[in-house]
Amino acid sequence: MLKKLCAAFLSFFMLCSMAVVPAAAEGSSDVSQAVYLGVQNYGTVTSSSKDTFVHRFWKDGTILEYQVSNANNYAVQNTLQEGYLYDLTVSEGTVTAAAMQTGDVAGTVTAIGSNSIQVDTAGASETVATDEKSAIYSISPAAGLVTVNEDTLSVGDTVRVFKTNDVADHIYKTFLAAPYTAPVNGTPGTKTLKNFLATALEPVGTALYIYGGTWDWQDMGSSNQATTIGISQSWIDFFQSQNANYTYKVMDSDGNSTDYAHSYYPNGEWNQYYYAGIDCSGYVGWALYNTMNTTSGGNGYVMGATGMAKSFAQTQNWGTWTQSFAAPTGHDGSDFHVGDIFSLNGHVWIRPSPPSIQALQSVPRSDGGRKVLYRRSNRSKRFLCKNIVSRTTFLPLLKPSYCTRCDLIRLHRFYWKRPSHRDTGLPRRFPVTLAAAALRLALHRTFGSPR
Repeated sequence: MLKKLCAAFLSFFMLCSMAVVPAAAEGSSDVSQAVYLGVQNYGTVTSSSKDTFVHRFWKDGTILEYQVSNANNYAVQNTLQEGYLYDLTVSEGTVTAAAMQTGDVAGTVTAIGSNSIQVDTAGASETVATDEKSAIYSISPAAGLVTVNEDTLSVGDTVRVFKTNDVADHIYKTFLAAPYTAPVNGTPGTKTLKNFLATALEPVGTALYIYGGTWDWQDMGSSNQATTIGISQSWIDFFQSQNANYTYKVMDSDGNSTDYAHSYYPNGEWNQYYYAGIDCSGYVGWALYNTMNTTSGGNGYVMGATGMAKSFAQTQNWGTWTQSFAAPTGHDGSDFHVGDIFSLNGHVWIRPSPPSIQALQSVPRSDGGRKVLYRRSNRSKRFLCKNIVSRTTFLPLLKPSYCTRCDLIRLHRFYWKRPSHRDTGLPRRFPVTLAAAALRLALHRTFGSPR
């Protein structure tokens, strides 16, 4: 029978759940099934003290506080994601390793019995034995605040189940993303312009904009997500867990940030939510990595947006960089070409198709929301552009797109007279199929089928 708490025990549990165990009290140990809650005093601490941040974890009703080793270029910090479960290796109050745990069974509860539950796992059904010791907790992530509470199960809940001797010992109610397959795909390592553009479309519709997204935790370069072949599961998880009210940055009516402690914005020059979404330079860096490589974990291409185009041309020798060009008046005779990468002060994007100047990018809304759009402008003289042109079948360019934190794109509908981060009044989320169809049509007209 599933665990039911009497009033006295519930009161005792509430007291226990508030207990905090400082690092010094732990000594050296291994800690299993610890939920990562985040950094103490998030929103106020800055990168200058990042080596001594206090990281908080939840374990069976107790909050554990540790520092995290900065070894191997902050390898552990670049693994931790809020609201996820980890097995930790702790030495003298410092976490030296963290391995994400997904449970023995993960899926949707379809039936609840006296001594078992039925869980649908991607189309298959599995019976999980339970008893009076089976503990049930709910994990509720939010910007700057992850909570874990004792809970009960209902049909329709998504869960991760951990078993001992084939019986559930812990059941965690938590968000599980639905399987996702991008409607347009590139081929890793195929260095053609067509493949670069197809690759750049993969995250469209399943990634959100976060400033610093796909940069590493310490804000120095590429995250693990930036050098992952394919769409990172963390992007899919975060995108599907949000709704139309999503905002990466809490702001007042004057556009000023008001609440860093409950915002995904990386105040303090470090990226707690590096894993959750993509910004412009992270997007372009990821698209390039997936075009130039066939395996994950290599050297990435994420860097400051302003210098990306020039670096790709002069350091990587992928193409030609110029600041001299004629403003386009139409497709014929334009200095701009499909696949060009444009950098200006603080932004970078990819030109996916003619005519005029258009952009495949991810940009924030003025209210802190997000949109990924396909933009047209005839007033391109207002751009300080750095243009990389590909004249061969090999991809000599790849532009760092500013933020494909991908919502969906209506490329034939969205029009700006000049670059702007103003709110356009468009819906914050577009249907994936509509955007994908529009983008696929544009690619088909230019190159033929993108597949």
